[in-house]
Amino acid sequence: MFCPGAIELPLNCAQMVDPDNTGLEFWYSGSPVNDPRSEFYARRSQCYDLVLDSLSVFEGKAGGAKVDGVVDSTAIDTETVRSHAYELAFASEDEMFHSTMYDWLIDRGIADELLEVRPSRHRSPRMCSCIFQMRPAFLEAHLKREPVTAAKYQLLWQFYVKDGQPLRAAEVLGTLAESMQSVVFHSDPHLLNNVSSRDRFDLTLNTRLEYLTLAVGNAKSHPISVSGKHETAIAFLSDLEEKLDVAQVQLEIYNTLQHISDTPEVVEKVNLLSKRLFTMSEVRNLNVIHDLVC
Repeated sequence: MFCPGAIELPLNCAQMVDPDNTGLEFWYSGSPVNDPRSEFYARRSQCYDLVLDSLSVFEGKAGGAKVDGVVDSTAIDTETVRSHAYELAFASEDEMFHSTMYDWLIDRGIADELLEVRPSRHRSPRMCSCIFQMRPAFLEAHLKREPVTAAKYQLLWQFYVKDGQPLRAAEVLGTLAESMQSVVFHSDPHLLNNVSSRDRFDLTLNTRLEYLTLAVGNAKSHPISVSGKHETAIAFLSDLEEKLDVAQVQLEIYNTLQHISDTPEVVEKVNLLSKRLFTMSEVRNLNVIHDLVC
C-alpha cells in the first residue's frame, strides 16, 4: 500500500524547517561559501533526501516486479505506485526540490522521460504507463543553471525541440560543439547567460561535428516569422554553416595526421585538434597543410 505521506510529508517539512525561505534564498544566490544561510539550505536538503529515498524504493520495487520482461498484476500495482509517487513529487511548487530531483534523475540515467511530458492542466484519473503525467515545472531553468554540464545541455536542446523552439535548440547545440571556446554569437544573448569560456565538456571531435550538424538543421527549421528575428536567425545560421565547413576540414586533417606520423610535433597537433573546434585562421596558424605536404 502506498502512503502519500512518504512524498508529501518531507516536502511539507522542508517548508517548516525554512519558514522564511532563507535556505531557498541561499540556493538562489549560488550557495556562497561561509554563508550562515547554508544551515537552512542543509535542513531543506535533508527533507528532499527523504523524498528521493522513497522514490528510489518505488523504482526498485517496480523494476523487481518484472520477471524476464513479463508484466504481471504485481508489476502493474508497483508501477501504479511509482507513477503516483512521481505525480506527487512533480506537483510540488518548490523550485529547489525540483532542481534537486532533476539532478537525481540525470545521475540515475532516467531523465530522458522528462522530455516526453506535455503541459496538462487536468490530471487524468487513469494512470498512464509512463512515470510522469504532467510537464515538470522549472525544468528549463534547471537545465540552464550552473554548474552547466554536457548532460544538462543534451537534455536542454532536446527540450527546445520538443517545445517547438528549434532556434534555441540550435543555440544549445552550438554551445555544446564549441564548449572549449568562448561563445562568439547567439541570436538571443540572454538565453545561455551562464555559458562562458570556462565550460569544459569531454566530447570527441566527431561528436562536436555531429552537434554542429544538428545545430544547422534546427536553425534551418526555425519559422522565419517567429518573434521578428528573421535577419538575426539568418545571420546565426550562416555563422553555424561556416563553422561546420571549418569543422569538417578540421576533422579531415585530424584523421589524416593520425596515420602519417607519430613524431612529437604531429602528436601535439593531433591532440590540439581533438580538444575543441578551431577557426580557419587557427587551423592555418598550426601550419597543418604545410606539414601534410612535407
